[in-house]
Amino acid sequence: MPHRLCESIKKNRQFHKVLAEIFLVLRFGLVGSIATGIHILILWILLSKTLLPVLIANAIAFVIAFGFSFAGHYIWTFGAPGSPRKLMLRFLIINASAFFLNNALLAIILEFGRLDSTLAAIGSAAAIPIITFLASRFWGFKH
Repeated sequence: MPHRLCESIKKNRQFHKVLAEIFLVLRFGLVGSIATGIHILILWILLSKTLLPVLIANAIAFVIAFGFSFAGHYIWTFGAPGSPRKLMLRFLIINASAFFLNNALLAIILEFGRLDSTLAAIGSAAAIPIITFLASRFWGFKH
């Protein structure tokens, strides 16, 4: 009987760990989706209401969305796991690397793949959140 109880407790712990990871992924996705919406909204406002060049407007929108994304992940997704300054730098490195990786992946798909440019762009963009989550989970916001 004690053996069965131990096995049951182990399975229960494993289930809770998996469930916790699922909720972590969902929080990460929600924060990232809202940050993307903020980026697009700010960019649209700046381009429609100002005379800013598109690259400047995009940079401003990125910085605002990045701030929201970092705060959301730091506070809600990962539960304030340490020094915000250190973690913000790590998150910036992850996001900059993800941007360059996205472009490199897109270039490779366009060069060697048989996809049209729209499908190639969607494919390369879809891979980036997975990479960004894993990098954030295991390095960027690590305790």
